[in-house]
Amino acid sequence: MTPEQQKRKTIQRMEELMRPIDRQIMMCDNVEDVLMLASNMLVTAKGIYVQNLGGAGAKELFQRMTDEIDERILPMGGEIPPDYS
Repeated sequence: MTPEQQKRKTIQRMEELMRPIDRQIMMCDNVEDVLMLASNMLVTAKGIYVQNLGGAGAKELFQRMTDEIDERILPMGGEIPPDYS
């Protein structure tokens, strides 16, 4: 299997695994429901990462994800605008 085929297969599997979560998101009635679901998903994800990667591996992964959020979302310089803090 070529790397491109493997990548496509991985993406398809990820989409398949996300379907039930997407359905749960659509069942949320309001912002509070969405945030409660997101909080519970984050706690569950953290547990999965710690169990499979160990504490240090999970911490490194979360740091990388946090850094990517900063690079993709925050304005140049990584500072949070005053109206968002």
